[in-house]
Amino acid sequence: MASYDDFDALFSAAPKVTPIGEHGDAVTSGSNSVNQGIVPQRNSVPPDEASVSNVEAHTSEYRPSITQQDISDDHLKKHVVMDGAQCGSSPNGMVNDFAIECRNLYKAFGNKIAVNNLSMLVPVGSFFGVVGPNGAGKTTTLSMATGLLTPDHGQVLVRGIDLWAEPDKAHPILGILPDGLRTFDRLNGRELVTYCAMLRGMDKATISDRVDQLLKVLDLWDAGTTVVADYSAGMKKKINLACALVHSPDVLVLDEPFEAVDPISARVIQRLLRHFVEQGGTVILSSHVMATVEQLCSHVAIIHEGTVLAQGSLDEVRRGESLDDRFAHLVGAEMNDEELSWLKPSSR
Repeated sequence: MASYDDFDALFSAAPKVTPIGEHGDAVTSGSNSVNQGIVPQRNSVPPDEASVSNVEAHTSEYRPSITQQDISDDHLKKHVVMDGAQCGSSPNGMVNDFAIECRNLYKAFGNKIAVNNLSMLVPVGSFFGVVGPNGAGKTTTLSMATGLLTPDHGQVLVRGIDLWAEPDKAHPILGILPDGLRTFDRLNGRELVTYCAMLRGMDKATISDRVDQLLKVLDLWDAGTTVVADYSAGMKKKINLACALVHSPDVLVLDEPFEAVDPISARVIQRLLRHFVEQGGTVILSSHVMATVEQLCSHVAIIHEGTVLAQGSLDEVRRGESLDDRFAHLVGAEMNDEELSWLKPSSR
């Protein structure tokens, strides 16, 4: 099992990654189907040294323009006040010190409204859980909050930077583990993490050291030369987490990071994420497992039918109940006592 020395090595002070394109080099590349959350930029190409023979790289046109509403601070605060308590205060007590601000996000797919005027504030240095029923809009919200999906309306700020107006400045701050998006699975594990690091503009020596450390910490060392297409679901989750971590982001956004992961690996990932937050990072994760959210998170938002029902510190949201009970009360879940009389062993 990985030790805290391993985690310290991963998150040790290192020169901040300079976004490609900031000094005239090639800008960041990748498809928005790539499972590392690297959003394609207009007319972008990968750096020459990042070319891998068995990768069919493809890009799509980046669309930065969206309709945005003029939103005052008072209007935004109105959406994040719960039971008279101002939500979203940072752990260090600073006001409006947010890692991510979602302001009145709206997204519809045809006649289906997935996210409806949603506002959410994630304090810097918090371990922030996003929970909600299936189809509540969690993945859609996180996709818009990280640049993987264009909102129909609204605004996202990443450490105060408008995600859609200045993507080159916002994206290097983020490490993203989306749920269910395609990746370059004909690369082996080591090649995939290396490729993602090169897209981030990192130097070769730093890449080599970090890839080695990540593969060891996440128990993927022996699988490093195996193509990702042959990985189990849990191994794919871990290698994509390595891709999200390799450039040492300020903010990690993880959609269902523990799904299909074995208990031992889950404990390692939890320790790694806790250590990341202790070092000043911010983690945002979605999960259906309330016990995991209660165990890990300092803050939580409950989403239902595309809106935030409650958000704030864990204690503010729970109001003296377990998170499971509070969730059921807010969402209005009712137990169906109807029995399936036909459900019995066929031999009886």
